[in-house]
Amino acid sequence: MLKRLIVQLLFRLLGNSQTYQAVNIEHVNQWLASQKQNVLFHEYWKLRDYQILKTFGTGLTGDNNMIVFGQRVEHLRLLAEVDRAYKEKEKVKRRITAQREAGIKINKKKGGK
Repeated sequence: MLKRLIVQLLFRLLGNSQTYQAVNIEHVNQWLASQKQNVLFHEYWKLRDYQILKTFGTGLTGDNNMIVFGQRVEHLRLLAEVDRAYKEKEKVKRRITAQREAGIKINKKKGGK
């Protein structure tokens, strides 16, 4: 009962939007995107994934099972966020490249007239 009360209190404290005002989302997304090709990140991710799955195999009960399940969800979400940020970064790169190529073609046409 006390553990559940403490967890609820922590969620309320962490859920306060004021704590996120100092976070620069662009920097977070840049870091996430850079982790997509980082071998060390992927090695850590595989190690932690194995640890969580191994903990599931020990036969947890009640609240402990929910805690480990939450860790697993958070762990999988981290990888999904890395993929999302990387794809978004690549999309922006392709858009910029296409705009530059279109600008070069337009300039060539103007110069040729």
